[in-house]
Amino acid sequence: MRDRQRKSGGLTFDYIVIGTGPAGAVIAKILTDDKKTTVLVLEAGENKDRDRPIRDSTFAPELEEQFFAQYFWQGEGVPQEGVDERTFEWTTGRLTGGGSSINGEQYVRPTAAVLSKWQRLLGPIWSPRRAMQRFKRMERFNGETSNAQAHGFHGRIDIRQAPRNPTAMANKLVSAIEQATGFDEILDYNDPKTPLGPFTRWQLFQKPNGRRESSSTAFLSSDIVGPSSRGVNGRKLNVFFKSTALRVLFQNKRAVGVEFLKEGQCLRAYARKKVIISAGINSAQLLMLSGIGPAAELKAAGIPIVFPNPNVGKRLRNHTLNFATFTTNPNDTPLPAGDPNALYTGGGVPTRSLTRSRPTAAGRTTYRDWFKRHLNCGYFISEAEKPRFNTHSEQ
Repeated sequence: MRDRQRKSGGLTFDYIVIGTGPAGAVIAKILTDDKKTTVLVLEAGENKDRDRPIRDSTFAPELEEQFFAQYFWQGEGVPQEGVDERTFEWTTGRLTGGGSSINGEQYVRPTAAVLSKWQRLLGPIWSPRRAMQRFKRMERFNGETSNAQAHGFHGRIDIRQAPRNPTAMANKLVSAIEQATGFDEILDYNDPKTPLGPFTRWQLFQKPNGRRESSSTAFLSSDIVGPSSRGVNGRKLNVFFKSTALRVLFQNKRAVGVEFLKEGQCLRAYARKKVIISAGINSAQLLMLSGIGPAAELKAAGIPIVFPNPNVGKRLRNHTLNFATFTTNPNDTPLPAGDPNALYTGGGVPTRSLTRSRPTAAGRTTYRDWFKRHLNCGYFISEAEKPRFNTHSEQ
């Protein structure tokens, strides 16, 4: 270890964390809470929390649809058999906060059915009860609910329920869904006791003033990391920006460090305890570049095999965005004039375990059955004129 530290110019820490997204930022903050543990965080992008397109929530719907090199990684998936071999782009955040800094800001917890499946696969730490406890510890809920026990009110993540006063269009949308499906309007879709139904008020990753809340603003804020990108108040945390991880370094199949590119210079840093990969959809790529993955593919790419694992880089899933166009009353507005940060007119989300519906006597399923099986996260986006992008930083 001393030889490695001397060769790396002293870049040795207890832990190295790769990525500042919803996993990496939280891990970095928690590990350094004791003011003893040393942590290096590598972030390929920069801190863009003050850029208007990032902090201003009204840009969120466009950020999902546009590519901006200063904010995004971009790639393309493999052809998909079920959609005539079409390919789809893959985008993820290349900035502090990762995907939480460029997503649509919707706060939708996994359902109890999903968490129960994870529990069966991964153990009791993923049980619905324990997951609920963690959600409550993390969030600072700003909204209405009929079950206060379903939310936390003193965590680091601001969650805003919006809008406070839904528009006529939102009420008409909910009424139409109620008539078509028979499901009544709901208030709090993140309450596990709430049944399936339409709603007019989304829960959003937003501060009370409507600005975006991300893992960066919540867990790498000024009370955690100072302007010098170092921990404050005795916290032994270092964040390296413009630092792209190239591969994990191994010694006898034990991860001991990371090779990374920082502003054109290839550097190495070493970890006394662990290297933590929290790079989102890029994590599989980094594993393969490090010699962990399908042996044949690694051999073909000339990468020395550290540990053959045929599952790395396989079976990754994402959801698609599908749009439908409707004609509405021109006198109705999708969002309240005083709250453009509300972003969405309404939607419907199932929050309880649903059983597969049975065919009707005619051999078909009813619309209600179809709605029950297929509605996952429906929402309507305002098509009001959006502001032009201006990427300069503002206080």
